[in-house]
Amino acid sequence: MDNQWFRDRKEVFLEQLFQRSLFASAILNKQEIILDINIQFTELFGYSRTEAIGAFINDLIVPAKHELEAATYKSVVLNQETMRDKTKRRHKDGTLLDVEAVGSPVIIDGEAQGLFAMYLDIRVEEEALREMNRLLNMDTLTELYNRKYVYDRINELIKQGNKRFMLYYMDLDQFKEVNDTYGHEAGDHVLTETSRRLLEALGNCGEAARIGGDEFLLIAEDDPACSWSTIERSLRTASHLPYYWKGEELYVVASLGTARFPEDGKSGDQLISAADKRMYEEKKQRRIRRNPVRQDP
Repeated sequence: MDNQWFRDRKEVFLEQLFQRSLFASAILNKQEIILDINIQFTELFGYSRTEAIGAFINDLIVPAKHELEAATYKSVVLNQETMRDKTKRRHKDGTLLDVEAVGSPVIIDGEAQGLFAMYLDIRVEEEALREMNRLLNMDTLTELYNRKYVYDRINELIKQGNKRFMLYYMDLDQFKEVNDTYGHEAGDHVLTETSRRLLEALGNCGEAARIGGDEFLLIAEDDPACSWSTIERSLRTASHLPYYWKGEELYVVASLGTARFPEDGKSGDQLISAADKRMYEEKKQRRIRRNPVRQDP
């Protein structure tokens, strides 16, 4: 095999390189009309070579909300630059796919006469990333969000600036006694059941997190379909229901404090502190009612 032998067969080599690439690839003209596709393109997007050639690539695989992004990609590539980004493209059946898109110009006589559009299926990678993020933001016992997530979420809402929201800070009274009397398994049951009740009371009106041992923080955004007072009543009702553990009926009442943005604070720390203080005041008042101070005659 010498150089001349290779030069005589170079087109065959390049065609096989194109067809066997790990990328789903299409060759486009300057108007983004498909001139050719490879086998991976058919396997990833579901279009045969006959269906694809002559079609405008956006009509085949670019979701409507990504058309502006695709136009930006085209502009970059026809300016003789290579672009690479993670995005979504559409299968023939309408399914949206997570892909890494690479665009590279075809330069002839010093001008971009077309482009290579290449796509790598990254659905497994993206699903693994989503699962990792879910685990990073989730309390493993209750499967509610964790402290990190809810604090970040509060700060995110504050930065938006134009949206009111309510915080509900809940703490379980006498939870330690449940652990001491019935064991940590019973305590875990109370926490998971409490979490279920909180989600039920909140419905589709917000998000709930476990931020400590027996402490919970809930966010409800301002929404005509969601009443903050109704949510609070539902939370209080849920917090007075008994728990059942191995035939035993347990009562673990919760204390609740609320805070509104922006009325009760302009930062996450201020809002959480306000809700925390109101929760502890309620806990203190309940303790006084339960154990009144005796007055001397």
